Parts: sequence; structure tokens; C-alpha cells
Amino acid sequence: MPLDAGSGHVNPDIQYLADPPPVSLLFFPARWLSYEVAWWLLIGVSVLAMVAAVWLTGTELGLSRPWIVSLAALSLLTTGFRFHTLRNHFEAVLALLAVLGWLRVRRGKNPGAYWGLAAALKLFPALWTVAMVRNRRAVLGGFATFVGVTAIALGVVGPDDFAAYVRDVVPRAEQWYEATGNYSLMSAGSLLGGTPWGWGLTAAGMAGFGWTICRLGDRPDALYVSGVAWSLLLSPLSWLNYLVLAVSPLMVAVPAIDWGRRRHLYPGFVMLAGLLAMRPVLVFDSQAINIVLSRIPTVSLLLLAVWAPLLMARNQPKASAEAGV
Repeated sequence: MPLDAGSGHVNPDIQYLADPPPVSLLFFPARWLSYEVAWWLLIGVSVLAMVAAVWLTGTELGLSRPWIVSLAALSLLTTGFRFHTLRNHFEAVLALLAVLGWLRVRRGKNPGAYWGLAAALKLFPALWTVAMVRNRRAVLGGFATFVGVTAIALGVVGPDDFAAYVRDVVPRAEQWYEATGNYSLMSAGSLLGGTPWGWGLTAAGMAGFGWTICRLGDRPDALYVSGVAWSLLLSPLSWLNYLVLAVSPLMVAVPAIDWGRRRHLYPGFVMLAGLLAMRPVLVFDSQAINIVLSRIPTVSLLLLAVWAPLLMARNQPKASAEAGV
């Protein structure tokens, strides 16, 4: 149970959310380890997953080894990853699954196994496969993997945990809709005018997602960048540690930016600063200032979801993109 700020007393009205039951498969081997060993093991897995995601992305983009090593080291210093290790989460594993699926798409193969597994672990990565909806095999592969992993988890943990997740955990998400550390469109709308505004802004985001994907055509790199960014915006909960997922898409998108032009420089800077260097906690006396500053990552995600992919599409003719798939 969390503590009231400054009081040291337990607040029974605030409860932390749990992840979907299939996550238990990821941590199942830890049941035979002590808490301390399991804690450090998960941090080690996260570091390896983050470095692997950056390494595979850099290698695929043709970057030199010194650049890849430098970017991999810098990825571990971003505020998102630092917060990720502080809370000992597992989103770095999702980042690696996202990259592995993207590599499959680039080679004209089915990414469903990787992205379906990611969806089973965290739900919102299902939108990565939706971004590739023109490929029915990808959608079916992702759905089949999702169902298969969920079925295995059901057999391992039993139906009670699934029932508790649907009955108790999912409804509790609403208590975090107005959290300034939640960077989703749901949170932005809820802060403006309550939950109905949150759902309205999320619905508008879904329309924007569909429009963007249609505009991008068959360009796997741009679709990958846009799909990951939109999934973070459309998930009702999108915390600082989730931003580790943006590192690889940023690597893919940045080469399309002309840093010598002001109309590229300013949005590019906001995008990078908001997704890589945003502080985890805002402590200004003014709540209004806190709310405004807390939306910087949301704006950065919008730039990564729409502006950067369309810029990539402009620099990459459709025929060229299709030839690379």
C-alpha cells in the first residue's frame, strides 16, 4: 500500500495496478530465487534487453560500432530507463520485442509472434500489429500468439487471477487518469475536463492513428515509428518507464530530420528532450505549471507519432519503401 505524501501513513484508498496475468510467465523462474537475487536479475535482464534493442536498431540502420556503443550507453542514462530500473519494471523487454518485430517486417516476414507476445504482456502493443493491418498474416499471427500465451498463463496461474484482473485491477485504472506522471491522451483530457474529456481525446487520437497509418502507406520504418508512439498515447496509462519503448523509434526517425532548418530543429529538439530527458517528478508550487510541463512528453509522443513518420515518408518514396519490404 502506498503512503500519503509527507504523512508516513498508509492510504487504503489508493491501490497500485498489476500487470496482465501472462506477465507471471515472465517472472515464473524467479519464484525459486530470493527477493534480492530476483531484483538484481530483473535489472540485469532489462539492461541487456535495452542494449540489445539499441544494438539491433543501430546495426539495421548501418551505424558504425562506436555510434552504436555510444547510443546503447546513453539509452541507459535516459530518465525513462533510470525510472524503469528504480521501479524494476520490464518495459525494456517490450522494447526488444518491438525491434525484433520491426526487423521481421523489414524483411517481409511476419512480426506476429513478437508483437503478439508483447500484447499479451502489456495489452497496448496490440496496436503495433494494427499499424500493419494491410498484412493479414501479421494480424492473425499476432492474435494467435496473444491467445496462445494467454491460454498458457491461464493454465499456470489459474482462472482466479484472470477474474481478479478483470474485476478488480482494470477498474482501478481510473484513479490514475489525472496523474501528471501519466503521459497518455486519456490523462491529458482528464486533466482538462475530467474522464469524459479523456475518453473524447482518446477517441480523437484513435482517429488520428487511423489517418496517420493511411497516409504512411507501405513504409515499414515510418509505420514502426508511428505505431509505437501512438500505442503509448492511446494506452490509458503511459508512465515514464514506458518511454524506453521510444528509444529505437527515435533512432529510426532522427535521420529524416534536417537539423539545419528551424522548422525541423525546434520540433526535433522537443521530441528528443521530452522523450529522453524529462524528469520523473515535477515539484513546482503551481499545479498549473506542473500540469503544463507534464504534458511535454505527450507533445513529444505526438511529434513522434505524426510529424516524424510523415517526414520520413516524404523523404522515402512509396515505391522505394515497398521494394525494401
